[in-house]
Amino acid sequence: MADFRYVALDKQGKEVRGTLDVESETEAASELRLQGLFIVEIEKLQGHKQRLIDYLGHLNPRRYKRVASADLLMFFRQMSLLLRSGHTIVQALESVEPLIKRYRLKRAVKRMVVNIQEGMTFSAAMAEEKSVFPDIAVSLLTAGEVTGETDKIMGRLSEDLDKAIEIKRKLISSLTYPLIVVLASIAVILFLVIGVVPKFATFLGARNAELPASTQALMDMSEWMQDYGPMLGIGVAIAVFLILAAYTQEKSRFFIDRMILKLPLIGSSIIAAGMAKTSWTLSMMLASGLTVLDSVRIASAINANSVLKHSFNQAAERIVQGEKLAVALRQKEIPDMVLHLVASGEVSGELGEVFDELGAFYHKELDSRIKAMTSMIEPALTLIVGGMVGFVYVSFFQAIFAVATGGR
Repeated sequence: MADFRYVALDKQGKEVRGTLDVESETEAASELRLQGLFIVEIEKLQGHKQRLIDYLGHLNPRRYKRVASADLLMFFRQMSLLLRSGHTIVQALESVEPLIKRYRLKRAVKRMVVNIQEGMTFSAAMAEEKSVFPDIAVSLLTAGEVTGETDKIMGRLSEDLDKAIEIKRKLISSLTYPLIVVLASIAVILFLVIGVVPKFATFLGARNAELPASTQALMDMSEWMQDYGPMLGIGVAIAVFLILAAYTQEKSRFFIDRMILKLPLIGSSIIAAGMAKTSWTLSMMLASGLTVLDSVRIASAINANSVLKHSFNQAAERIVQGEKLAVALRQKEIPDMVLHLVASGEVSGELGEVFDELGAFYHKELDSRIKAMTSMIEPALTLIVGGMVGFVYVSFFQAIFAVATGGR
């Protein structure tokens, strides 16, 4: 049991203050509502030890991290379950809040509870927390409040986030292995060229042996790396910094994203991932009652690639001008199959189902693209890295044979 201090208003609007000895804040809130009080504030009374722990907790940098998709996924999933089981929105939020570990999300939920108790709608309270909740959640929740399907909206949001996280995970996992192999290979080669070869060169130089062409080339490369390696490293670091800085500017980011889409295998994988995520989002929004125009506008915002984002923005503008969705989507980066199926969906009136099927299709397409990319990258890396390391060792052994035979 613990003491909770509360501030509330009675039916006449008079302020009431006091304490309750209950197990949790949720139980305190329930008891106050049974007394017909409007809750303004509930605070747990803590001892000196707990205050010290809470103060030290504020110094933990992890609590100030941005809210991740996984955090929102759990929040929407728990809210959906509680609302379906008959909880009010405030009761559901108060039940979920103690389970939240991310400080920014926990603080946002607390503010939402207060705002709702003061008369705001759930969607309006969520809109006040723009730094935590995405625009798509606010738009869908607004539509859900009109139709009385708030619990279903929470479920759809959790499903959409789950799919988006899975797509992101697959893209990252497909590039992780090649990146690790490349970095490890570069480290090994640099160790050989900078650490081992100079010592080997000193050993060979003391014997005045005539070196094979491959060994001499290796020695020259090692000497060049020792002389200009630091400058090369600084140059690469500056180039990476300039690219990252350019990516923060709209025009240069658009140019870089367009170049990425033109890369073999990688570009097609990004398009497949974008189409899967966008199609599922459009299906969810249309099923929730949003208009085609609002759905396309929101779908454009969820694309990380600025070229795909621009394509859907252009489609939204053409819809405003009176064009049908299938015609408006005629953009260079949007596959023809999307256009054909969307045109069929508009005729049959089943656009939501069409986008759901498109999402499933491009999700499978992404899987096949990733498998193809992995199956091609792994042998290529093996040949390139193996060839480079093999060249170093062959050069070593040729030099040793040359010394052993006196250059003959």
